[in-house]
Amino acid sequence: MNRFVPEQYRVADFLSWQRDNKLRLNPSFQRRAVWTDDGKSFLIETLLLGLPMPLVYTRTHIDRITQDTLREIVDGQQRIRTILEFATGKLRLNKRGGQFRNMSYEDLNDSQQEAFLGYPISVEQLIGASDNDVIDIFGRLNTYTVPLNPAEHRHAKFQGDFKHAVREMSLGLHEFWEQFKILTTRDRVRMLDDQLTAEMFGVLIDGVVDAGSRYLDNLYSRFDEDLGLANDPKNQYPASLTDATPIPSRCVEVIQYIERHLGEAIGAGFFARPPQFLMMFAAVSHLIHGIPAGKLDPLPARVSPSAVNTDRAVANLIQLGDWIDEHEPKPVVATFQRAVTGATTRLASRSVRFSYTWSALTDALKRLS
Repeated sequence: MNRFVPEQYRVADFLSWQRDNKLRLNPSFQRRAVWTDDGKSFLIETLLLGLPMPLVYTRTHIDRITQDTLREIVDGQQRIRTILEFATGKLRLNKRGGQFRNMSYEDLNDSQQEAFLGYPISVEQLIGASDNDVIDIFGRLNTYTVPLNPAEHRHAKFQGDFKHAVREMSLGLHEFWEQFKILTTRDRVRMLDDQLTAEMFGVLIDGVVDAGSRYLDNLYSRFDEDLGLANDPKNQYPASLTDATPIPSRCVEVIQYIERHLGEAIGAGFFARPPQFLMMFAAVSHLIHGIPAGKLDPLPARVSPSAVNTDRAVANLIQLGDWIDEHEPKPVVATFQRAVTGATTRLASRSVRFSYTWSALTDALKRLS
């Protein structure tokens, strides 16, 4: 390989190269499955909003006889294909296009078309590179890349309703995460806010169950096409979930209740830990809407939210955190301690922690202690 050269080109440049047969998309280097319309629409919305897109890698051949330049896309093919499809009127955006949904290129106004054609695409040109050179470069790039964690992998794999609803909700909760120190900026960079939000959605859909990566993968898959309403028969909601309130709206109601009434308990520290916050979320969800029975047997009888003394609830929840530091706990406290220190995604731990959190919320904790 002669060298690599960083450049920046416009969408209009790629269209011009395509018309002149000076652009090639080499499927041999395609590393991912073909995108769905959801993924394509989301990318075009990204460009139309003027947001950044990852680097594209081209292998550039310069013919010294004809003095022509041929550019071959070796990484970023899905993105370039999608851009070309939209620019040539072959793609109409679906709901993932946000404010541009149901629009094709022809539906954009003049300024939007100009902005799209002028969108800058950052390109690394590999001059005179062989196939082995390209493979070696990708191997070197991957050497310095932090492996995807499960939350990042799900975000990359799925493109449907559930993934986008989770992302929108987790971003919308950024002030909540920061205010109560539930997640750090570093956590959010690694998409652990998406993971916690997905777990919260899971509580609303399935109740308290064994969880972990396999469960969340299944949840993303089940509702990839349509998160929908709870009473929509084509979705796999449990029969006990008959309220037609959309899942994201339920989530917002629960968070608002927690923020309004239980913030002091989170501020004490114990319920700022994501596994413990999730059980607080589950308990308040059951209080406001009722959650499916899940794997809890029996699910505690609900009380009216108006019957909850929130001052007492806060004091009780803080007491739960204090119990963790007791050196010689009573047997009932020891049960809670073991559940907190055990595998927090397992039902054995979650069922105990949910029970104690519910008892604290409804002022039944004194009967446990």
